[in-house]
Amino acid sequence: MVAWSLLWACSSGPTYEADVRPILEGRCTGCHFDGGIGGFSLDGYDAARAQGPLVAEATAARTMPPWKAVPGVRDYERDPSLTDEQIQVIADWVDGGMREGDPEDRGEPLAALAVALPRTDTTLEMPLAYEPTGSTDDYRCFLLDWQPTGSSFVTGFEVHPDNLAIVHHVAAFLLRPDGLLGPDLFTTFEAYEDVDPEPGWSCFGGPSLTGDDADVPISQLAQWVPGSGATLFPEGVGIEVPEGSKVVLQVHYHLVPGAGTDRTTVDVMVEPDVERVGAYAPWLDASWPIGGMVIPPHSDAVSHVADGDPLPFFDLLLGDAIDLSGGFDIHSVMMHMHTLGAGGSVAVRHQDGTREELLHIEDWDFEWQFDYRFETPAHFLPGDEMSLECLFDNHQDGAVLWGEGTDEEMCVANLFVSAPR
Repeated sequence: MVAWSLLWACSSGPTYEADVRPILEGRCTGCHFDGGIGGFSLDGYDAARAQGPLVAEATAARTMPPWKAVPGVRDYERDPSLTDEQIQVIADWVDGGMREGDPEDRGEPLAALAVALPRTDTTLEMPLAYEPTGSTDDYRCFLLDWQPTGSSFVTGFEVHPDNLAIVHHVAAFLLRPDGLLGPDLFTTFEAYEDVDPEPGWSCFGGPSLTGDDADVPISQLAQWVPGSGATLFPEGVGIEVPEGSKVVLQVHYHLVPGAGTDRTTVDVMVEPDVERVGAYAPWLDASWPIGGMVIPPHSDAVSHVADGDPLPFFDLLLGDAIDLSGGFDIHSVMMHMHTLGAGGSVAVRHQDGTREELLHIEDWDFEWQFDYRFETPAHFLPGDEMSLECLFDNHQDGAVLWGEGTDEEMCVANLFVSAPR
């Protein structure tokens, strides 16, 4: 009787084809394929069976698929998190012997999260192929010309890494000719290229060579992580790019032996006009970069908080690119810390005393920094305030201060905002 019960359980449990394959293809194989940044393939039964126990362990711990936002704060677009039921299916499949099942019973994959760019109006391309160097990570920046003539508005973009085995993330930064430093800013970045005979220059954190991005006040134009697909800004929203602008393309390479070269490209969709102007607006305490953020040695959960009206700070950084004085919508938020980061939160404090949380992260991981896009925007009105808190664990012997280096720290909330033209 016991033997028959075990046989029945094994024959009726989940199979790869009917139950597990739809989950893996919908949430995992975008990174986990031969030559992908995931490090091993989950494409096909043999590959999935070989990694089955590891997949069950990672999904049960919710470290995979990577997604750091605490659930229940608000609804985000393209959340890859698995449900409790999906996690249990994988666990039961592994415990039941990882049966393949009948391909005729193949289940439908989960709805795809990534989207494609509807069209390409211009392409940003690294000037030359670059071969990353170092033992683990290489952050490299490349200066590119903006090709379209006349002012235009970026309404979407899609990054195409040339070497998916090593490209961990990509960011693009906008240099406007009418920015705070004007043409002098172009001269600064052109000089960076002359420091190193290889294409581009080394740039950990932001795009600066000096290690102090306060020297180069520029705004973000695009960002990408593996599996994210294209980014489409909300309908009628676009980032203005004046004629004569330049773009700094930053690529973070996570190195593997013998990976070769890379020449990443970014397809961009533009419109001649939009209803609302968009911008990436970083929020932080202005005192932090000048010594105001100290993380003592041998300390846990050290809190640094930026509270207040962000408009003067945004006006300084964004200038005439966008008018936020009448209030604005917040469409997404991305937190940025380095390796000592432990967690944090971003919120709006409204005039009526209510607090609207935008993002809460309890287990920060420097390797997984996402732009969390909201299904419905948050509204910031004149008189509201922004709140940013970063928590740090410092188990080192010395204090850590603000800086771009791996042995330094940062605390930034990068908001994508829009306001009427």
